Amino acid sequence: MPVPYDSIYVDVRGEPRDVVQPRETTSACGGTVGGDGHTLQFAFLHTHGLLPSSPLLDLGFGVLRGGVKFISYLEPGHYYGIDVSNTLMQLGSSTELEPVQQQKLPPASLYATGDYDAAHWGEKHCDYAISVSLWSHLPLSEIERCLSALRRAMRPGGQYFTSLSLSATARAARNL
Repeated sequence: MPVPYDSIYVDVRGEPRDVVQPRETTSACGGTVGGDGHTLQFAFLHTHGLLPSSPLLDLGFGVLRGGVKFISYLEPGHYYGIDVSNTLMQLGSSTELEPVQQQKLPPASLYATGDYDAAHWGEKHCDYAISVSLWSHLPLSEIERCLSALRRAMRPGGQYFTSLSLSATARAARNL
């Protein structure tokens, strides 16, 4: 029986693995919400020109660990997020955001899909995009499709920042 997209991620070998259960979200998804790494993400984008009026797309936002800071800073409706897991999206929206942040985030701003279609909200709508450790979870064909859609979603002069850290095993599995 196929596993629905909202309950799996794909590891570096292209193998599906289960998404963590809600009670494990904080520890299994990278630590506490708004921790130092998320402060660094925010500071990095801010030093590269992110303004409250800048539309930002967060690819692979998970439980909104980084999103918490961005949503607080950005004007209402300027944070967009795509993640493969509807489960994590709902969990993050309901448990990690304060009421004032929830009010700044229209439900249509978050999109759960396995194809990471960055152009879901239309073409040329984002000034900034970010993804943190997303690519190590996707096969190369998915990365190419995502980047193609991201190109369509970005405004002229828009900036995209990403991070990628692969172990020796992951690099070997991808022939890198």
